[in-house]
Amino acid sequence: DSCVAMYSKAKPKRIEVEAADGSRVKFLCKRENKGDLRKDARLMELCAVVNRLLAQDAGAARRSLRLRTYAVLCLNEECGLLEWVEATGPIKAQIDEAYKTQLTVRVPASGATRQELNRLQKKHEGNAAELGRAFRRDVLRRYPPVFHQWFTHQFSEPGRWLEARTRYTRSAGTWSALGHCVGLGDRHGENILVDLRSAELVHVDFDCLFDKGVTLRVPEIVPFRLTPNMVDGMGVWGYEGPYRSVMTLSLTVTPTPTLYPTPQTLTL
Repeated sequence: DSCVAMYSKAKPKRIEVEAADGSRVKFLCKRENKGDLRKDARLMELCAVVNRLLAQDAGAARRSLRLRTYAVLCLNEECGLLEWVEATGPIKAQIDEAYKTQLTVRVPASGATRQELNRLQKKHEGNAAELGRAFRRDVLRRYPPVFHQWFTHQFSEPGRWLEARTRYTRSAGTWSALGHCVGLGDRHGENILVDLRSAELVHVDFDCLFDKGVTLRVPEIVPFRLTPNMVDGMGVWGYEGPYRSVMTLSLTVTPTPTLYPTPQTLTL
């Protein structure tokens, strides 16, 4: 009944239709010129299998571990309909909002920040150790992680704040485990959504699978996203607390390599 064009490069369309029961349902109509939406559909099926295994494990069930999924309907190799996940937003946008509330942190325009990071990367290209030191010395000191502030503003009641932070940490650990097993890359801030009501994570865009990121011109050298801001949202324990225990549990719940697909089986 209605259609809204998104602002991204591919200009996907958000459509809203009336279901048989009278409810309104939203979908994202998307075309992948270089990708394959069947990967998204197959990975959602894999997530459903992992969710069943997590539900059968006592420790995982006690922690309510799960991977947030959404429906993917492939019309052909390029086009498809993706279920619109309500009340979510890119984690990048939430972190940007947290920076805007910090009076002590002067955040320049995104273009200037990108130029500064590109300059550092070119200066230390080929030397990962020196690039890491430069990042901690020149970038983190000026732009310290502030994602914990988002939880304070979004969940002002102490009980809800603690529950949201716990859900976020557990969700991050579960997704990191799955992403590591299937070689999931391209985990930038626009491809990780956060539920604005529960802080649970929802990952999207699964074209970069099976360690494809390692073959890029600038290879991805990390198996999952665990940046300072991601860790900042996990509380004082950081990744050494619930995140580590949840990721370990998620890996042990699905121990057999035959559970995870290969590039051939995923596109069948």
